[in-house]
Amino acid sequence: MNNLLNSAYTPAAINTVRFRIPLYQRPYAWELFQIDQLLKDLYHQFKVDPNQKYYIGILNVGNTEHNDVFDLIDGQQRITTLCLIGSVLKSSYSNWNIFLQNRLNLYGRKEDQLFLDTHENSAKTNQRLGEAVRTIKLFFDDKIGEDKELFSKYVYEKAAFFVSKVPDHYSLIDKNLQFVRMNNRGKQLESHDVLKIKLASKISGELKRNEFITKWNEFSQLGCGKTSNETQTSKAILALLTDIDSKYEKKGDTEIFYQSIVTYPEFLLIALARFFKQRDTDIVVSQTKEKLGEESRKHKLLEEFGFGEKEVNFKWSEENVLEFGELISKQFNLFDKYIIKRDKEEKYKFNSEKVIFLGNSLTELQVFQSFLYVTREPNQSNWLIETFDYLASLNINDDKINTTEFLSNLKKNDNDRCMTRNSTSFAYGDIDRYWFWRLDYYLWENRRKFFKGRSLEIADKYVFRLNRSIEHIAPQTPQFNNLINVGSTFMNSFGNLAMISSGQNSSLQNQSFESKRAHVESFIKGSKGGTIESLKMMEIYDK
Repeated sequence: MNNLLNSAYTPAAINTVRFRIPLYQRPYAWELFQIDQLLKDLYHQFKVDPNQKYYIGILNVGNTEHNDVFDLIDGQQRITTLCLIGSVLKSSYSNWNIFLQNRLNLYGRKEDQLFLDTHENSAKTNQRLGEAVRTIKLFFDDKIGEDKELFSKYVYEKAAFFVSKVPDHYSLIDKNLQFVRMNNRGKQLESHDVLKIKLASKISGELKRNEFITKWNEFSQLGCGKTSNETQTSKAILALLTDIDSKYEKKGDTEIFYQSIVTYPEFLLIALARFFKQRDTDIVVSQTKEKLGEESRKHKLLEEFGFGEKEVNFKWSEENVLEFGELISKQFNLFDKYIIKRDKEEKYKFNSEKVIFLGNSLTELQVFQSFLYVTREPNQSNWLIETFDYLASLNINDDKINTTEFLSNLKKNDNDRCMTRNSTSFAYGDIDRYWFWRLDYYLWENRRKFFKGRSLEIADKYVFRLNRSIEHIAPQTPQFNNLINVGSTFMNSFGNLAMISSGQNSSLQNQSFESKRAHVESFIKGSKGGTIESLKMMEIYDK
């Protein structure tokens, strides 16, 4: 068990390792639909590719006083379900008996332990266990058919899970709190969890490997704000920890919530592109956001790192895994300090408590980054790749950065990327939405020239948002008499188009120019609720 992270464990490969479920764990609680879904997923993978593992999750464990016996901090529901599945499938594949023998110790729950070992029920046995076995038997009898033995063998050899061990010095309190933090984890591993294990397996030293895993887990939070322990911890758990010093309940104040503008897989792909770029390779890392099927999304990250069918002319060694870990560590620090986040109201902010900006362009920098965020289109180079490279080149030592110079760099890079955009047609149906966002940024940047009074106040607070729809300013087929007639030549041109929310597009569609103007004017005057979705539209109508 010393090399916990070297490979995925299966019932066939777990050997003598045993798991003890502590008293602070809740009893078995999986719903029938969860069990049925897991069985369907396993059977689907078996039919698609019986040589491909199916990952059911990570077991988070801690040491006990016994060798090869570990306290199960997180993963009880999954490993118990796997044991229940095995107790049914053993009738078709006898090797399951090896896995099931004393595998789980339901500490302090004698009736549940008896049922797990023998299916012998009592009045005090957790009813969920019996319901789970009946669901498994029903699925096995009704759905598997002639595949029973082969499917039983597949689950035994290919139902895979990783084991992650908390530090040896963790006390009972530490394990309790770790359990609380991980209590809501899903059944199937995220792709970045699988990638973490595959990369960490290249690191031979346990200390370095554990440090890599710990930092990776920290980075996966992407600098988002945290809630207090009190809000994270259920009352039921706190009731079991009455002897814990009060500082554990009060540890950490509630912070403002910030949501990352990229997912962790996207963050890792950005880092991978920079990693290959630094090595002057010709390897292209796909940054596309195109819609993919569920399985494709799961495997995309692994594919780009060379752990899939895609041929990547690069082999990971311990040295370059550690170098990559150092790169994402520095990138995470830059991301946390100098890249905008979204708050719960979908407004954009810097984590200003952790960084001091110099210069007079802080607001402009914040808004321009939000513009870059919403304008990123499929198959376009990710603006964060160049941004991290620029920030890294500054060798920042005191957290201070000149906002005017940073903004200038972002604008220059965006201008360069414009050369790859579709600019051949500015007609309705062809035009790249980027140009509407860019015009709105120019209007915001020069808002004091274009807007006055209440309109200026609205422009000051303008927020770039995703999911925009293109609307005609003068309608194509107005419902009522329309005093503005732009003619067929200019009807679908850029000048007669604006980008607003799809909801507003539906409500304003085919209304006359005058009706649309009245709608915008009502909002400007405060007599109508909502938001201004297009500065271009406000500039045209507010005359």
